[in-house]
Amino acid sequence: MRASLLLALVPIVLVGCSPESDPPTNLVLDEVGQAEAFCAEQDSVPGNLEIVGSALADLGALSCLRSVGGNLLLEGNEDLLDVSLPKLEQVGGYLSAFENHALQTLSLPALVETGDFLEVAPNHGLRTLSLPSLQIAGGNVGIEGNPELVELDLSALEEPLDGVTIDDNASLTELHLPALDFVDGSLDIEENPSLTVVDVPNLRVLIGVLMVLRNPSLSALELPELEEIGGFLDLIRNESLESLDLPRLDRVFETVTIEANESLRRVALPELREVHRGLLVRDNERLETVNIAQLPATGEELAFRDNRALQILIAPNLVEVGTDLEILRSEAMTRLDLPALRTVGDDLRIVGNEALSQLILPSLQSIGDELEVRGNPLLPPAETEPLVPLAGGAVRVEDNGP
Repeated sequence: MRASLLLALVPIVLVGCSPESDPPTNLVLDEVGQAEAFCAEQDSVPGNLEIVGSALADLGALSCLRSVGGNLLLEGNEDLLDVSLPKLEQVGGYLSAFENHALQTLSLPALVETGDFLEVAPNHGLRTLSLPSLQIAGGNVGIEGNPELVELDLSALEEPLDGVTIDDNASLTELHLPALDFVDGSLDIEENPSLTVVDVPNLRVLIGVLMVLRNPSLSALELPELEEIGGFLDLIRNESLESLDLPRLDRVFETVTIEANESLRRVALPELREVHRGLLVRDNERLETVNIAQLPATGEELAFRDNRALQILIAPNLVEVGTDLEILRSEAMTRLDLPALRTVGDDLRIVGNEALSQLILPSLQSIGDELEVRGNPLLPPAETEPLVPLAGGAVRVEDNGP
């Protein structure tokens, strides 16, 4: 038989205080006392609420609970099936549901705020995580390693202090964060194999990184209001994604990497004006168009490698590339048109582009180091000859057209 819900009030001994004078502050679940006694006398826990290693099936006897002043910890409860705390509004510290593998439902419909991080990971049987009123988390919101999770409600989340992590939830199909506006941290969405939709319609500023990695079913990534990313932008190995459209993105303070998204056909960053480091687009075998129409410069390299279907690069305002400019093995590209480009800080490499026949670089004045133009069988000498005297280092121009 499963154990009854039994609670004990455990005093904390604080430095400089005596147990006799301080009221009990922590509530620890064990086999002493009745839960009904708690709800008959009070509806809050001044300190921590810890439910660890119990044999309980649910927490129905705590339905009166309105607040926890410290941390709320649910850990290693092998028989716990349901956690529903309908009146809980605030947790002053962190909230952690960790390794409760029988748990199917975690529902906190009234919870508005946690003072520290929110962690739900890993709970192997969890199917429903409902936090529809949660607005503020004082740390990272991490939903990780819950293979049966199909229903996730974070619809009111506005301010996760250290970001949001949605990783390794094998059954999750949709992620909607409609209230998210400003994140003083990162948005990390990784290895959710059934995830098809990520919809964050009102996010404007992300202080940390945006990582969307290895979500093979992802077909819709919606971030229509995103203007600023303070760290990296990594879009890697999302095999079903056909379009990356960030219509208002203005600046990225680190490197942009778009890599190995095998169905990706279009990258549209039409308002991007600042990339403080590099922009790398590589191994996207169906990619046809890249639009960086407003970008004037990159702080480091600008590289397009092994995008074999790439035909169109829209970059009419690009003036400077901080280090290397590479156009490698874009087999469908017929012309490279960078009319405003004046300076390449280091190497210029144009290699292995089978259909390339035109280089439109009328403003180019300087190549800081090496020039390598080879293996472009349709590119005539007249297109490469003006580049040779601009190189500051070695020149390798060979195996191009007649």
